[in-house]
Amino acid sequence: MISKTTFNLLLFLLCSAVTLYAQPISLKNGSVLVAPSVPSPMKETAARMLAEEIAKRTNLTLKTATAWPKTNAITVALVLASDRELLGKTIPARTEKSSAEYQSEGFRVVSEANVLWVIGADARGVLFGTGWLLRKLQLSNVVAQLDSKVDFASSPAYPIRGHQLGYRHTANSYDAWTVAQYEQYFRELAIFGTNAIEGIPFHEDEKPNPHFKIPASEMRVKMGALCQLYDMDYWVWTPVTFELTDKEKRAAELKLHEEFYKNCPRLDHIFVPGGDPGDNHPSEVMPFLKDLHQIPSQSEDLDLVTGLQCGADRLFLSVFGRKQPRLVARCGIRAGKSTDGGDAVSFTEKIPTPRIPRHYAQCPLRVSGARLGPSVCTYLGA
Repeated sequence: MISKTTFNLLLFLLCSAVTLYAQPISLKNGSVLVAPSVPSPMKETAARMLAEEIAKRTNLTLKTATAWPKTNAITVALVLASDRELLGKTIPARTEKSSAEYQSEGFRVVSEANVLWVIGADARGVLFGTGWLLRKLQLSNVVAQLDSKVDFASSPAYPIRGHQLGYRHTANSYDAWTVAQYEQYFRELAIFGTNAIEGIPFHEDEKPNPHFKIPASEMRVKMGALCQLYDMDYWVWTPVTFELTDKEKRAAELKLHEEFYKNCPRLDHIFVPGGDPGDNHPSEVMPFLKDLHQIPSQSEDLDLVTGLQCGADRLFLSVFGRKQPRLVARCGIRAGKSTDGGDAVSFTEKIPTPRIPRHYAQCPLRVSGARLGPSVCTYLGA
């Protein structure tokens, strides 16, 4: 039997261990240290986001450091999972490469001594790990702390987690936002794991909007710059609302695209819906997409996507059903609202040598009640 003295000693040690584990981790007098391996602009963005959001709620200043502190103050270290050490300190690492922090956009947040490690699989992983930390911190006046030690890891279930923000007349509020307000919204979306923004760039300046703080032509470029800062994919939705047989309007539309592509610092995907709005036949839409693809941009991998919706699915089927030649060099296909699920699947079966688009293939779609897999999100061959 265990003696009373031994029992009391064990109980004391257990309570001491629990108390030690539950001891809050305070960021008061703390700092942020970013590994050189974290690419810019995320290196600056993640540290700035953490410091600014904490300062707003606590009046504490979390300074960016270039070396480990000589005090016992907590340091938030932003690193990549591929790093082995940071300025002489070994980074905690798990051997299982299936762990979340090794998966695309995944992260691990772990406390160790006086360091709070945010370990990202990549730049986005660092951003989302920093966002998770912000969500878990207890923040009040001159207080920024975690209630206890932490070791948490996560990676996204879906590769596309996007949100449309149309700076246009039909918006209920954000047509009156400034660029700073858009950045705050982008940031808060990122804190909760968003990795894509879709804008609506053209023709909004044709009808004066008293709420616009800057012209839509400027805001669409500013939104691209914000996506660059937060490493978000920038989609734009560009319906063709005129008859593509009108050569003058067609040329003018191509010119709008050319100016936008030239000025926008980040641009990942151009989505030209096949309908809703627009009533052009696929035999006109596909050559138009081919012309768009020839326009140079600042982005190396600009994807073009068209949509099967509101009757456009059957029209596209009619074109490819007759085995007409391929009309576009590089184009994605997506199913949109009102697409018939069966027709969409049948359509992809007619595409020769389909290829899978980056950041898009694994996103399941729901169309007319049917769940469609990656085959609907397909490229046309060159």
